[in-house]
Amino acid sequence: MGKGNIKRREPDRGPNIQPPSGGGGSTEHERIRFSFVDFCRDCLDDSQHDDLRQLVEKLKELSSITWAQSRCAPRHGLGSEEIPKSDLRFPIPAQLKGPFRSFRFCGLKPMIGYRDGSTFHVLWLDVNFAAYDHG
Repeated sequence: MGKGNIKRREPDRGPNIQPPSGGGGSTEHERIRFSFVDFCRDCLDDSQHDDLRQLVEKLKELSSITWAQSRCAPRHGLGSEEIPKSDLRFPIPAQLKGPFRSFRFCGLKPMIGYRDGSTFHVLWLDVNFAAYDHG
């Protein structure tokens, strides 16, 4: 073998090796992120300024914890609950299959959406408790 014929192999394991981004790994230990791309504004009116202020406070609080921490928290605290798509009473884009989840803000008002990786996509704020049967 002549000089330069040895191919250097990049290490794939070790304490200083980072997993590839977007590689489909678990996002349980990532902080929760939020998106309002598919948000329906019809669920709010101009009189709900206090709800919006408390929503921002809840988003900030939830953004400081991981999905794993949220999963262990009470559903009426920093946790969430799963809502079957068939129970939802507002229009959902056909391409969204779920599962759908609800975080609580402003008391017990649900913020409904779905998780995609570490991001929670907010679809609806149930300020009147009419988006699904709260039984």
